[in-house]
Amino acid sequence: MTQEEIEKIIIAGLRAEKSLNEIHKELQTEHNVKMTFMELRLLSADLDIDWDSLEPEPEVVEEDPAEAAAKAQMLEDQASSVQIEVSKISRPDAALSGTVSFPSGLSGEWTLDHYGQLGMDLGDPEARPSEEEMMEFQNTLRAQLGG
Repeated sequence: MTQEEIEKIIIAGLRAEKSLNEIHKELQTEHNVKMTFMELRLLSADLDIDWDSLEPEPEVVEEDPAEAAAKAQMLEDQASSVQIEVSKISRPDAALSGTVSFPSGLSGEWTLDHYGQLGMDLGDPEARPSEEEMMEFQNTLRAQLGG
């Protein structure tokens, strides 16, 4: 099998949204082509493929205007209740730190390290605030810090 034929199989597999692992198995089992997975990765990276065209189109879901207004109001109500406190005592591992309380009932400590990375300890490693709560937390923190 020629290099060009192998490339056509790889391109067809990628367009069919197959993973490189699936393409690798197909090459080995159906076409008896022996190559390592790394060789396949390097070969696929060198192909002239418009990778953006392989991205699935996001589905556009139309929302009922009444639902959208209710959701916006709920988010606004939630957003206004994120409570942040900046500690006056600095920790050795952080440039800034403090506490946060989310409307969902979660609360814990946050830190901003010397590289600008935000960290959070809510006590439970499985606890996660919603995306909206995190966005409001970041915006409120930015406003409190004057940025």
